[in-house]
Amino acid sequence: MIRVAHSAFLQNFARLGPRMVMDFTLLDKCFKAIGPETWQKLNSALRDYAVAQGRADQSTLRVDTTVVDANIHWPTDSSLLWDSWRTLYRLLNAAREELPGGVESRFHEAKVKKQHLYHHAVRRKQGQEAAT
Repeated sequence: MIRVAHSAFLQNFARLGPRMVMDFTLLDKCFKAIGPETWQKLNSALRDYAVAQGRADQSTLRVDTTVVDANIHWPTDSSLLWDSWRTLYRLLNAAREELPGGVESRFHEAKVKKQHLYHHAVRRKQGQEAAT
């Protein structure tokens, strides 16, 4: 597994530069810093905004209660980076359609995909070696 904090290439790709990268505990600490009353107010504000914008209907309630036993992979830095890249690339393409010539970028899709596949292959090989 290659972590962003241990890779100068990934730090430069994410434009973090050579500095400390936050770990998973920071997000946990942030969630714990917000109390239940604040979460309730935040959810109410988001609900009211969605209704006012016509994005939500108060007469329906959407709930997901499906539970399925599945083998879910632990999100590694490279998989999160890849998911972020795919989302960013999709949004940039949509912006290019809306603003022709207004959204310039130097993103290299083939290079990023090649890098992701390389990291995935390295992780798989390390997992196979550890299992033997």
